[in-house]
Amino acid sequence: MSDFSPSEHNNAGSGLPDKPFAHLPLIFLLKPLLITGHAMDHYGLGASNDYVFLVPKPEFERLWEAFPEGRLTTADDERGVRLGTYDFYGNMLGFSYYELEIEAQEERDYIILHDEFLLFLNTLTLIRDPENQQARQNALAMLEKLGVWPPG
Repeated sequence: MSDFSPSEHNNAGSGLPDKPFAHLPLIFLLKPLLITGHAMDHYGLGASNDYVFLVPKPEFERLWEAFPEGRLTTADDERGVRLGTYDFYGNMLGFSYYELEIEAQEERDYIILHDEFLLFLNTLTLIRDPENQQARQNALAMLEKLGVWPPG
């Protein structure tokens, strides 16, 4: 499999290069949506090397066809494509790009999942897998950040 890992990183501490997709042999028509691990890092809620992006279904299908060596399937039978350190999906936990892009934070070449949707995805993960400690920690951190935890 080709190494599609980015070669330079942003000095601002975000972990993503200034042009995160410049090394990939494709152009995205819409900005990929950063979700899960590194989105938590963006909100100051822990460091992660987990770069997971949602893209619209037509763009995902293009990735799926162009990079068969990067194909992967989650435990929930969701299809993804791994290119270097980035994973791309057409949907996550049954939700599409267009359902989760609402109020996403704009960056130069990508958008970041809104913090309330991040809490929502972590909560759904906990419903599906109550023993998932990472999702539990993420949900509690998001609740505290949003000012609704701890109670009292």
